[in-house]
Amino acid sequence: MRFAIVGVSHKNTNMDIREQLVFTDTKKMEMYVDLMNHGIKESVILSTCNRSEIYFLYEEEAQIEIVKERFAAFFAQVQFKEHMFSYKEKEALTYLFEVTNGLHSLVLGEDQILGQIIKSEEFARNNGSSKKMMNHIFRDAIACAKKAKTHYKISEHPLSLSYVGIKTLQKECGIEGKKVLVLGSGKMAVLAMTYLFEQNAEIVYNANRSIENAKILKTQFPTLEIISFKARYQYMNECDIVIAATASPHAIIRKDEFPKLYKDLYMMDLATPRDIEPSLKDAEYVHLYDMDVLQKKIEANQTRREEKVNAIRQMILDEVMACEHWMISTRVDTTIKTLQERISEVSNEAYELLERKLTLSEHDKYVLRKTLYTSMQRLMHDPIVTLKKAEEEKQETYEEVVKELFHLDK
Repeated sequence: MRFAIVGVSHKNTNMDIREQLVFTDTKKMEMYVDLMNHGIKESVILSTCNRSEIYFLYEEEAQIEIVKERFAAFFAQVQFKEHMFSYKEKEALTYLFEVTNGLHSLVLGEDQILGQIIKSEEFARNNGSSKKMMNHIFRDAIACAKKAKTHYKISEHPLSLSYVGIKTLQKECGIEGKKVLVLGSGKMAVLAMTYLFEQNAEIVYNANRSIENAKILKTQFPTLEIISFKARYQYMNECDIVIAATASPHAIIRKDEFPKLYKDLYMMDLATPRDIEPSLKDAEYVHLYDMDVLQKKIEANQTRREEKVNAIRQMILDEVMACEHWMISTRVDTTIKTLQERISEVSNEAYELLERKLTLSEHDKYVLRKTLYTSMQRLMHDPIVTLKKAEEEKQETYEEVVKELFHLDK
């Protein structure tokens, strides 16, 4: 059995097409059945906002085209065949290991993909589509990613603007136990609030112009305190941190309307154009951070990540080689199993012959049977090990010789 992949990803397919190629759990189950009906015994489907990919095992190269055809037929309403890519054997293994390590993600080295791969393989296993070999391959890829994460800590250099902003605030003033006002209800604001709650902020206030958005945020963050957008200035002395992330075309925190402060206030402007007038950085007690500051941190983090990627790629090459050798060794498992069955058969025949000719106690019979079987196993041990460890080309030759010498096909 050999390993391959067929799929589409953000690197060669735009969002308009990708969003039509999402595998829900129900669709995954249907696809697994369809693939099995077409001779694909093991497969795992990975479906995220950035990729829809089918990893599978095949015996003949023609099966790669079959998987492409089944994929295209499954989403027949979408014209995407020209965007489809495929890899096989070592190239496919390397791709899986790189994807698992976040090297093909929009954000280089991000952690989210690892959890998605773990869940995808588990779902395939529970549906009978990932068995011994596929499970082993994915376990190796997951172990490699965890090892890289531990050794190289690539995700410690974040590239998400919201996350970099939160990490900056955490370093400058701390977040745990602090009162924070978030202005806005878009994606950037939601991410910021998610991180704030994860870092145990005491109270998170939100101010935005939409009552409907406020209701949605409240369902997502039950402990969130919603305040009137008009009351935003009144909370400046109440809070330790202000994060602005609206889509306003002009500043919503103006120096001429800003209240007199009586303690330090850390302000993070995540908006483009700016939500906070830059001149506020000179106001007493104000510590203002904007996109320019954060962009420099992101660029530095990107450089650090890219430096670590080369080391991770070398680790992946080593891990892929080990996985590839394991796969090669399993290709002769059936032949070895048949050979061991022949060993048992021959030793049993010898035992039965001797038992008829000798008068033995029950203990002697046990010893005789055990000795015959063990002797045969020792005799065949070295040839079996050589067969499992041989390079693929030699392995195929050795396997044919073993089958012919021991009449294993008869």
